[in-house]
Order: sequence, then C-alpha cells, then structure tokens
Amino acid sequence: MTDQKNGCQRCGTCCRNGPPGLHEEDKSLYDQGLLRKEHLLTLRKGEWVYDNIEERRLMLSEEMIRIRPQPGDRACLFFDSEHNACEMYDYRPLECRILSCRDTRAIRSMYQQHRLNRRHLILKDSALFTIMNLHEERCAYERVQALAEAIIAKGEKNAPELAELSDIVQQDLQMRSLLQEKTEAAGSVLEFVFGRSLLKTLPGFGLELRETAEGYRFSKKENETSVSRRTLF
Repeated sequence: MTDQKNGCQRCGTCCRNGPPGLHEEDKSLYDQGLLRKEHLLTLRKGEWVYDNIEERRLMLSEEMIRIRPQPGDRACLFFDSEHNACEMYDYRPLECRILSCRDTRAIRSMYQQHRLNRRHLILKDSALFTIMNLHEERCAYERVQALAEAIIAKGEKNAPELAELSDIVQQDLQMRSLLQEKTEAAGSVLEFVFGRSLLKTLPGFGLELRETAEGYRFSKKENETSVSRRTLF
C-alpha cells in the first residue's frame, strides 16, 4: 500500500536497514509511554558507529538515542516483517516521517540536529540520573580511545594502559550488574541507561576483548596482550 502523503511505497527497505535516531521532537513519544526504555538504545559520545546516511563508520561527536534493532538483525524493532509494515506507523518518529528513499536531501539536512539524549528523558533529581553520570565519568570514550591507541601502538610494553583499560571495562560491567541487581532491569534497559557495554564497543577502537579465567585479554590482529582482573569496589 502506498502512503499518499509522501509517496512511500511501504516496501520496508528503510525499516530493514536500521532503526531511526530520535530527536527532541520525539520526546513526546517517550512521555506518552509509546516508547519506553526497553525500546531504546543509547549511542554515547565518542563511540564508533556505522552511519546509515553517510554510509561509513564514524565517531559520534555527541550522544544519540535510537530505537533498538531486532535481536540479531539490523531491522527496526517495530518492523513487522511478516506483513511488511511498521507497528508504530501512525506515531512514527521524525526521521521516519521525513525519510524518502528516493530523495534523501531532507533527512540529510536534519538528522544530526536536535538529537535526543538521556538527559532529556531521565529526571535530573533521580538516582538513575546520578548513576548514569557516574558511569559516563568513569567509562568515558575519550579515555578509552586514548588507552586503545596506546595499547595498539606499544603492544606488550604497555602494562599501565592495559591495567587502566581493564579497570574501565570492569567498572562498566559492575555498574550494569549493580543496577540490574537493585532494579531487576532487563539488559535492553541497561543499554539505554549506560549505552552498549565495552565488551561490544571496543572492536570499534581497534581492540578485541575476551574474558578468560585469568582476566581480560585484548588483541589487535595477531598481537595479543592480557591483564588480570582487579577488584574495584
């Protein structure tokens, strides 16, 4: 069926290519409960991501929130593949309303503007806001980038950088575990509050990370270094 207003053929291609980023105009969807924490994914400032509009990898200059993809797929969480339809079409976000796959000029002109972030959605006087800021301070991607570059450059001669990056990874995991224990939050909610874990995002910085019985093992191509876990709390 064709959307007469914007000429959309409802083919589902845009929905399959990835979920939309959210903008300040979309805050009302969250306020009304149409979008909830478990529907959303935070991509933090300094994180390496694939930009569907630019069609290249880039480091985010500012935080953004997007709708989550479906598990194991790129398609938007709200895409109904069986019926080739959007489950929230009548109240879809701004990017979905603006995007035309035949002419991307409109979305290219606005998709980086007025992006929604966690501080628009989480109450500033809440415990959740406090722990979010603490995580951002302790696990900042600016520092992760510097440490990853040093580890890649120095290889096995970089014990201080290895230990510090291991500490950051451990803090990231422990803060997630603590919030989940206290609130019984689902993993999807944690990825809204804290963004994706460093276990998932470190490859974007040129490092592979594995957790072994002896500790964390970082690798770059054929070169591999490791560091023991350290107690942080």
